Amino acid sequence: MRDIFEYLDYRGFLQDFYAAEKQSKKFFSYRYMADKIGVNHSSLIKILARKRHLSGRNIPAVLSLCNLQGPRADYFTNLVYFTKAKSDTACKPYLEKMLALRDCPSARILKDRYEYFSKWYYAAVRSLLDCIEFRGDYALLARKLNPPITESRARAAIALLVRLKFIRKDTRGVYRVTDAHVTTGESWESAAISTYQRETIQLAASSLERDKKETRDISTLTMSVDREALDDIKNILREARAAIIRRVDEIPDDRLDRVYQLNMQYIPLSKYENT
Repeated sequence: MRDIFEYLDYRGFLQDFYAAEKQSKKFFSYRYMADKIGVNHSSLIKILARKRHLSGRNIPAVLSLCNLQGPRADYFTNLVYFTKAKSDTACKPYLEKMLALRDCPSARILKDRYEYFSKWYYAAVRSLLDCIEFRGDYALLARKLNPPITESRARAAIALLVRLKFIRKDTRGVYRVTDAHVTTGESWESAAISTYQRETIQLAASSLERDKKETRDISTLTMSVDREALDDIKNILREARAAIIRRVDEIPDDRLDRVYQLNMQYIPLSKYENT
């Protein structure tokens, strides 16, 4: 079976562990495994089915049963709490500990992808390379951003984008954006993207003082809605994002000359007992 470091949900590891043990040891059963880790038979089945979680007090018994020691034991422990976390903020510290402990071929890629979402200017630099011919003038690249960043941060951004294969250097020595997509959806990415969105919201707030009014569009609408309108407005915003993407895709590459960020914030300002 795969190494524990390959897992991002402890229940997937336990499912594979059970299957491997069952194949090599005829006596191994759900009841046997449940007894070893200190839970009842039905609880173990629900845990493996991802319908409930392992208690923290059962972790030492699992480590013993699965013969997990040292960094692997630490990884599994953090993996349990990461999987159980109910918010992006709560799971973030466990994820960061897991990334530090991971020891597998994909670890560097995962760390780099997590890093990509940690700073607003990584995505901004990637988009800026669509607008300029960058050959290594990091000071100029840093000044091109708004707000500007340091030259060392510009170097770090280019290095990260190259490692992720989001950009490459062509035969003329110009860094070009590749077709590699930045996808979201995995559990670890939720925590990373939460950090990224927090940074971009703060960036939008500072734009009120930093940028001329004619170069930005910031508006606020406060409204009362019902459940049906709430969902309808979400769909309208989703359609608007898709329409904006289609419009941007129509722009010829040789006409791209600036980078913009669009934040849509549609948030509750009151509590409703059934939500």
